[in-house]
Amino acid sequence: MGQEEVKIDALTALSKIQSGIPAIDVRSQGEFGDGSIPGFISLPILTDEERHQVGKRYKDAGQEAAIRLGERLTEPHRASRTLDWIQATKGHPEVVLTCWRGGLRSQIASEWIRTHVEAPKVFRVSGGYKAMRGELLKKLEGANLPELWVISGNTGSGKSRLLEKALGENLAVLDLEKHAQHRGSAFGNLPGHRQPSQATFENRTALELLQPSPRRLVEDESTCVGSVHVPLYLKKKMDLSPLVIVRESLEVRTRLIFEDYLEAPIHAGFSQDALQALFIQSLESIRKRLGHEATDRNKRQMLDAFTIPLVEKGRALEKHAPWIQSLLVDYYDRRYEYDRIQRPRKTLFEGTAKECLEWLKQHFHH
Repeated sequence: MGQEEVKIDALTALSKIQSGIPAIDVRSQGEFGDGSIPGFISLPILTDEERHQVGKRYKDAGQEAAIRLGERLTEPHRASRTLDWIQATKGHPEVVLTCWRGGLRSQIASEWIRTHVEAPKVFRVSGGYKAMRGELLKKLEGANLPELWVISGNTGSGKSRLLEKALGENLAVLDLEKHAQHRGSAFGNLPGHRQPSQATFENRTALELLQPSPRRLVEDESTCVGSVHVPLYLKKKMDLSPLVIVRESLEVRTRLIFEDYLEAPIHAGFSQDALQALFIQSLESIRKRLGHEATDRNKRQMLDAFTIPLVEKGRALEKHAPWIQSLLVDYYDRRYEYDRIQRPRKTLFEGTAKECLEWLKQHFHH
């Protein structure tokens, strides 16, 4: 054997990942898709199909027969998979390694890695992904959550931008929309991005909370952020936490919606036709709540506006403004007002995004 193997507990593993040590998850692609932890890359020792065959053999003939089948299936790929693991460490002298429970798969992977001439020191996670997931879920329980200040305000007020600027000022932030890969509204799908599984969203959120901070800024969210839901204790705490409310004019909000939802995806390489189809689909998803007449009117305005190239910002913004403002005033503002009445909370400060940021810089750490 080359380098040594060291078994580490789940919290130590999570700490090492946050410090930037390369981390490899040797579970199958399907398992990784069901739930993963930031920092880990998926390099399976068994593919989904191989794992299925081994599982069936285990059920039919027991553990020893399943192990023999696994060895037979992986042997032709041993060299290439080991090389993939070595290359994934990018020359780092250490690597964190996990499977589902920290059992046979990570043990074998560790053995293969340590026979390589360029083997790093292997930290194998006791209890595997399951143990790390358990520690992360504990962090999302009520008693373990930090104090929260909630950034609230009407749709289009620039709350996400304010969070980014607050982060740039070294204020502690919890960015749920970033972890969910979604902007949180009916039109919130990020073009070209697929939302994570619920478990992965929770893992991302909890891992950020492991970084110590007595207080964090978080954007006001409903129960769901797209297809994922905010963890129960976190949502309850948000609903009881004080607000910093962003107030911007309808004109400013319209421009910000245009820039973030329409202009930005085009600059990122998303086609205008695909963006139009996505927006029509999003509009149809709220038809029952918006009403048929308003939906049909907004759809006509939307289709007409999309005849102007979005790169022509002045003309395009003017064309898109009617349907954007209609949805803001007739749909989102009404929902925000209803929610404000249903969940009355203490307001710490209220102002434009610029004024809110200045206030936060002065008061957040006090």
